[in-house]
Amino acid sequence: MAGKDDKKVEITSSTICEQGNVSLQCPKLNENETNYTIWAVLMETILKAYGLWDTIDDKEEADERITNTTKAMILQTLPKDVLMQVAQYTSAKEVWESIKIRYLGADMVQKARLLTLRSELETLKMKKNESISDFSGKLSVEIKLDNQNGNDIN
Repeated sequence: MAGKDDKKVEITSSTICEQGNVSLQCPKLNENETNYTIWAVLMETILKAYGLWDTIDDKEEADERITNTTKAMILQTLPKDVLMQVAQYTSAKEVWESIKIRYLGADMVQKARLLTLRSELETLKMKKNESISDFSGKLSVEIKLDNQNGNDIN
């Protein structure tokens, strides 16, 4: 839980929350929806470190000050368009669930696309009239797309 001696230091792309001798950097959620899973894991860990995760995880209503602190920590990590969409929610749990629903849908689409790309890569064959240069170009494009989606084929 955040105490009276805790400090917040604003830096260019994220916020560092200092608690005693430990500084925890809150990650920024990308606008292009590519880092939700990593963001969620890091935010959950940081909120647990500050004793704030219970406001999201518990079924019971949490103390208003703690809920507001948790909500503020989450909101400061969001892109402006997402922030404006979730600002209407009063509890940190509602904010968290709204973000989760928004990004997990995008994550599922990304995983489906990745499966399609992998399938295309596995079935990719050189045609009889195709040059080695053309084939290697197609192969490079497939590998690059796969790597951009977080898989290392090398």
